[in-house]
Amino acid sequence: NLELYQLKIGILMDHNQYNSVLNLVDKMLSKFPKQEKDLKLKKATVLKNLRKLDEGLKLIDELVETYPDDDNLLSYKAYWLQYLDKEDKALKIMQELVNKNPNNSQYHDTFGEILMNFKKYSRAIDQFQKAIELEPQGWFMHQTHIKLGICYKELDDFTSALKFLNRGVALVNNIQKNVEEKKNWSAIANLFLKQIEYEQQEI
Repeated sequence: NLELYQLKIGILMDHNQYNSVLNLVDKMLSKFPKQEKDLKLKKATVLKNLRKLDEGLKLIDELVETYPDDDNLLSYKAYWLQYLDKEDKALKIMQELVNKNPNNSQYHDTFGEILMNFKKYSRAIDQFQKAIELEPQGWFMHQTHIKLGICYKELDDFTSALKFLNRGVALVNNIQKNVEEKKNWSAIANLFLKQIEYEQQEI
């Protein structure tokens, strides 16, 4: 039963039993070959948690080769290159993805996040704004607004930072089902709101 296996993976992940997850995923790959893509992505995530980033990237490269028409896999690859601090390669992949899929808001959001990671805040803002323009009601908009606010904060534009951080908090408060998601993003937004309050007092 695939669902029981997935439930067990979730429990093991919650308890940081990563080696047990890897063993279970290998067993599942033989039992559920049609789930290869999702299972190998799960395995790559576990390898990331174990700081085995090169092994994770190798796995994603194999998936990209097996499923060449799946652009989402390239998005995953860009994240992995970011983890490995390979800035030029990560940004090149994301630029190609948004050029190929200009109306895909999630690719613009991902591109913005990776640019943000490399402290290219102005370019990140452009991508986040594009994501909001394309899909203002998207399920991930709370994240986009908060990340946009963080970028403005890093550029010392506190007015814009407060505007988007507070919008992000309002969107987070509307989350009903994913309590952990709500908790995490509320904490991030409130951290930066407090930093802005402190920095404004110092001026």
